[in-house]
Amino acid sequence: MEVSKLEEKPVEVKKVVTKNLDKNTVNAASEIATKEANEAAMKSIPKTAAGFEKDFNQLKKDSSNVYQYLRKIPTKTFESLYKSAEIEAHVFSGLLSAITEHGLSSKDGAKHAGEFLASMSKASSFDMTLMFLEDQEKKSINSIITLAKKQTDKATVKILDDVYGSL
Repeated sequence: MEVSKLEEKPVEVKKVVTKNLDKNTVNAASEIATKEANEAAMKSIPKTAAGFEKDFNQLKKDSSNVYQYLRKIPTKTFESLYKSAEIEAHVFSGLLSAITEHGLSSKDGAKHAGEFLASMSKASSFDMTLMFLEDQEKKSINSIITLAKKQTDKATVKILDDVYGSL
């Protein structure tokens, strides 16, 4: 009997040499990527609550970026985003912080802040979100409302009083 032999060719293994990157190169690349992601987030208007929270998480290291982002989004959009979704306490807290820090220095900013609070009060299970607020967040809400009442219409003031009056 004859047995055929299969000739085996030696498998050539390529050595892959990885380049070790120094810390400065990695940091520079990280900064560029973060800057590009921030720019993309700032240009977008979210279509879902998850999209908003993704953008918020991208921008939250700089409260001025968060505030600028909030100003671009119509308050009616917030109502539609969170009509059937609950706003997480840490997201609401971050938004309050950005508004308090950057949005109360002008009449227009105070008006927007009041309208924003009124819109967010229509979120699903918002009463639960309010239950998890800490004292500093309650102080922020009260200072926003105090300034906003001077700038907004009576309907908004009524919503603010009804929802946040017990804080």
